This record gives sequence, C-alpha cells and structure tokens, in this order.
Amino acid sequence: MAPNTHLRVHTGGTNRRLTVQLPLIVPDGIKFRVANETRGYQPNTALVFDDCYEHEVQHLGSTDRYVLYMTSRHPDLGLDLHRPAAYDQALLEIAAEALEQGSLSEEGLEEMKLNLAKLSRHGVQGHDEL
Repeated sequence: MAPNTHLRVHTGGTNRRLTVQLPLIVPDGIKFRVANETRGYQPNTALVFDDCYEHEVQHLGSTDRYVLYMTSRHPDLGLDLHRPAAYDQALLEIAAEALEQGSLSEEGLEEMKLNLAKLSRHGVQGHDEL
C-alpha cells in the first residue's frame, strides 16, 4: 500500500471467513480500523478479524506498506464447507477445454471428476448462496 492511500470503508460480505494480515514491512502512520476499534500494526504480530464487519486502512506514512494477506474458514462455523453451486460445472467446462487443447489428459479429467465426487460424499456441496 502506497503512502497517502485510504482503503475506504468496506466489508467482505460474509461471516464465513476470517482475514489474517501479517505485517512484513509496515512504516509508522498506518491506521487500521475494524468496527469501532482502530489499531496500528505491531512487528511480528498478525491481525485476525472477521471481515463481515466494516473496516478500512489509512496510510499516513512515507514509505510503502507490505502485509501478507490470507483468508481462512471461520472456525466457529464448523466443518460445513460451501462453494457456489456452479463451481463444479464451471471447473469441468474449463477442464474440457483444456482436454481439447491437449493440456489435460483423459485420465486427468477423470481424476478431477472423481475428486469432485469425493468432495460431495464428504458433505462439501455446492450452494447458491453463502
């Protein structure tokens, strides 16, 4: 994030995940707000937050900010995993195109179909909404 940047107030749109930010290079002058709490970054300390709450970042420092950013499934919501209902179909269409172009073998396509079937058997079903 460049100096004098304001990542405006936004939300992640779902409470199914947590966001983790690990500061790599963080100058002074960073204001990070989630809901009603504002903090700066601390060296070697990750910030973990539920991005369904409104949040923003203001960079008032003089050099670039670098953070490692990742998301994780929210542990309080159990093991009920979801993905969009159209996911499997879209994935198979991409795989079919790769097969036609020669970058995927018939065996690779069949393995993909088997893995999707395994996910379904373990309760990882596609859903239309999160």
